This record gives sequence, C-alpha cells and structure tokens, in this order.
Amino acid sequence: MIEDKKIWACEKAYLKRVTGEIDRQIRMGVHAADDYKRDTIELQKRMWEDVRCAPSSLFDLEDAAQINQIQMELANKAGIYRFSCERTERLRRMRPGPYFGRIDFLENGEGTAEPFYIGVRALGTCDAMEPLVYDWRAPVSGMFYDFEIGPAGYSCPAGFIAGEMRLKRQYRIENAGIVYMFDSSLSINDAMLQEILGKSTDNRMRTIVTSIQREQNTVIRNSRDRILIVEGPAGSGKTSIALHRAAYLLYRYRETLRSENILIFSPNHVFEDYIAHVLPELGEENVRGSTFADFFGNAFLPGRQVETANQQTEYILASSRTGDVRPDCIRFKASALFLAALKRYVRYL
Repeated sequence: MIEDKKIWACEKAYLKRVTGEIDRQIRMGVHAADDYKRDTIELQKRMWEDVRCAPSSLFDLEDAAQINQIQMELANKAGIYRFSCERTERLRRMRPGPYFGRIDFLENGEGTAEPFYIGVRALGTCDAMEPLVYDWRAPVSGMFYDFEIGPAGYSCPAGFIAGEMRLKRQYRIENAGIVYMFDSSLSINDAMLQEILGKSTDNRMRTIVTSIQREQNTVIRNSRDRILIVEGPAGSGKTSIALHRAAYLLYRYRETLRSENILIFSPNHVFEDYIAHVLPELGEENVRGSTFADFFGNAFLPGRQVETANQQTEYILASSRTGDVRPDCIRFKASALFLAALKRYVRYL
C-alpha cells in the first residue's frame, strides 16, 4: 500500500483530470445527440412537406431524386446519432473506474520514462493529441501483464520496442475515487486478487482485465496461430480467456473484423446467459451467441423437428419396446467408429 502524501496528491490530480475530460466529452456527446435529433426532425418535416405538396408527382425523376437524397441524409444522421449515443454510454460506464493500472516505461534511447495508464477502454483528449488512458488490449498495455520492474518491451506495427519498466502500479477506483493503490511486481497482489475473485461469484461472469496473469495474457494476445485450443480443468478460467481473446481480436483487427463476424457457442442457454455480459463490459457489443442445437437446427429446412438433448435422454431412459434399434443407433453415432465412417465419406465426396 502506498502512503506517501505527494504520490497520493499527484494520483488524485490525474484522476480528477481524467474524470473531468470524461465529463466534458459526455456533455459534448449529449449536445451533439440533441443537435442530430433536431436536424433529423427538420429533415423529416422537409420531406413530408415536399411529398404532401406534390403527391401526384412521386414518380417524377426530380421529385424522386430529392426524396432519395433526403432519405440518405436521414440515414446518415441516424448513424451519427447512434454512434454519439453509444460513445456517451461507454463514457458513462467508464467514469466510475476509468483505469486500474499504470506502468512507467523508459524506451531505449529516451531520456525520461513515460507513464501509461491502463483501463478497460481508451480515453484521449478531444483533439486526440494526448492519450489519457490506454485500452488494456493496446500493444503497450501488454507489458502490464507480462513484465515486472526491469527490462521490458512490446511488439507493435513499428517493430519490437525495448526498454525498461520503472514503475508498475495498481489501483482500486470506485465512484471516481481512489480506494487504494500499490506498487507491484510480476503478480497481482494476493489480497486484491482474492477480493476480485470473491466479488465475481454471482450469477454473471465478469471481466478479469485487472487480474490477468502472464500465461493467460499470452493466450489472449496470440495472433500467430489461426486455431487455438485451451485445455484445463473446470473453473480454471478457459471461458474467461476465450471471451477476452475475442475482445482482443476485435481490437487488434478492428479494420477487418466486426462483432457480427464472431459466433460464441455455448453448451446450453443457461451458460449463454451466464457469459452474456462479459463482452459488453469490455466494450464489444452485438457479438452473437448460440448453442450447437439452435445453430444447426436453424440450418434445416422448415418443417424439420430438432430433438433436444433432454428429449433424447428422456426417450432413451423411457424406451422399453422390444426391437427398438434407436438406442443402438444413438450409441453408434457417439462412437469413434461412426467418426471414422464420416471421415471416409468426406474423402469419397
């Protein structure tokens, strides 16, 4: 725990600057949303008046072109309005705890170490000239999870940046106020980790960005392998790592990868609901989830009935008819022999 009053004063001042910037951008977002809403209403009025004045000339090319232009403007305004509202909402969620860590990194060849504050989402000044908080998925943020005080570095589009980590600090921030902070080495403080894990034992899976360990970070940020399998016993964090990896890939390949390109398969709907809040908390919306039964059931032609695993189990347990071969068929289709037959059929096709 840090008790130095000067350090506390500096950290409180920086937090105040960050929350002040968030408040300023929220106000700007609200005003912008109001402006877009007002402009949209005016455009709708204009189109309605033009159409009402000449209802018989809708098929006239000039009128049709004018209406089409207004509709395009309306669609553009709606997109801007939606983006402004989503950004404002993200800022509101960010404000109570805008960051959880800090590293001071001295790049080789530089004279002074640069501080990097790390949070769930990135924040910069309105003119984008100065980043105030770095996204946990940013290349430089990886050092927070991978290194202790001493030699460190990170890979970025410009290549590998080597240097020395001079400071690694962790925070507990609630309601825009620092509860406590401490300087740490490689591992997260045990007491803090226990508190984080203890708070996550509810009916929803939570993010683990503040407690990611080095081995987990290696899996999350792996961009070398196209197919990655994570093995581990129950409760070891496989699902959390998978979801955080999805969020990282959406950040890393944001120019080509969209949330609608990702589909998360869950074993059942209860589990699907359990993990549903993780990616939105990480700032990634509209990621689809499904079970295998639902996904393949929707691929069948209309009129086909898909039997659930529960219905199949009930049938097997209740089946007592002589000569009923279906249980044997189910048993065969769950065997390695059936898998081998499928592979041979694929090669034949």
